[in-house]
Amino acid sequence: LSWLPVDGTSAWNLAVYVPRRRPGPARPLVVEARSALEGTRVSLPLGLGKAAEGTRSLDAKITLSDGRPRDIELTLDELRLAAERIETGGWAARLQSPVATGNLHLPDSTAQPIRADLERISLQLDATALGSKATMQAGDGDPTPTDIPSIDLTAGEVVLNGHPYGELSARARRLDAGIRLEELTLGSDKGQLRLQGEWLTIPEGQRTSLDVDIDTTDLGQTLKDLALSAATQDGSGTFRAQASWSGPPWAPRRETINGQISFRAEKGRFTDAEPGVGRLFGLLNVGALQRRLRLDFSDLFTEGFVFDIAEGDFAISDGLAHTSDTLIDSPAGDIFISGTTNLVTTELDQVVTVTPAISGAVALAGGIAAGPVVGAALLAAGKGINRIATARYRMAGPWQDPKVERLVDPATEPDTTETTGLPEIH
Repeated sequence: LSWLPVDGTSAWNLAVYVPRRRPGPARPLVVEARSALEGTRVSLPLGLGKAAEGTRSLDAKITLSDGRPRDIELTLDELRLAAERIETGGWAARLQSPVATGNLHLPDSTAQPIRADLERISLQLDATALGSKATMQAGDGDPTPTDIPSIDLTAGEVVLNGHPYGELSARARRLDAGIRLEELTLGSDKGQLRLQGEWLTIPEGQRTSLDVDIDTTDLGQTLKDLALSAATQDGSGTFRAQASWSGPPWAPRRETINGQISFRAEKGRFTDAEPGVGRLFGLLNVGALQRRLRLDFSDLFTEGFVFDIAEGDFAISDGLAHTSDTLIDSPAGDIFISGTTNLVTTELDQVVTVTPAISGAVALAGGIAAGPVVGAALLAAGKGINRIATARYRMAGPWQDPKVERLVDPATEPDTTETTGLPEIH
């Protein structure tokens, strides 16, 4: 039973049913066991594991034949596993839980991969901690890199936050120091997500490296399904990232994040930003900028801010994300963003250059504030500014409430606040 993810010593209540001797084939011995698992560590992901100090009720029924387990039924909270011994070796099992349902083949040796043919996987993703100073923590009951077995996994349906997303295929192999994700593909008719990476034990602790590719024809829905942002609608896009950090995949130490990110989105809309991870992949606080620029641009944002192209590259070094080429091209104007976002302190220091497209009585006069990855921005509209060409703003401070200052070069750009209709920024 090397595939059982448990380690430790706990008290058990046992009931043993010994069959009476009767003529004919021997009847099996049945053992029923129950434990709170205090003192036993359960190495399962997705909140199903536990530390040795905690408790979690486990019921087991084991049928033995010739002194060996033949059938096993396990119930751990809402997780149920029924396994039957195969004559040629290994176990055929049926898994049922709120997270996953399907069939498993469990080998006798950890040198062989587990095969999981699942009908359904349902996950509730909550990435809001990425948009705040809060850092997700690795728990004592979480698996370690060397706990994860080799596995070949398929799932006919993956549901993310209640939305069907498509089919899943994954292959992972054990290493001496951990696990390598050789390939993971998740996709539907609206997009494909591809992952590769490693999760290793190193002398300093744990190390994760990950390559991410996303291609989608419905950018807004894809970001929403992946719990990354609800601040983008419509559009198509690509996202490429190579990153590494200290810690497990779900709890990076932000000051150790290093890597490269590039993105390109076309024909979409930015809406008002939501809390949390939306500040990574969507607009920063629209209301904050509106108050500072003291402009009424509700007419432009009734249906969201439309863009033709949004693209850029970020280099991340020790938790600092820097861009020098983020561009938003829209019917209202062009926005160019450069600067740094601190993923540890959740603060930004960026310069936003706005070149408005003048059309009739309504023209562009504000700026867009970048979030730390997409670095997208807010355009402010005003009237009577047809005499200005380009405006530059510095945005610095917390993501939730940055300070906005207009930058003026007296040698090349006289202060035209009163004559152009631009607001005075405080």
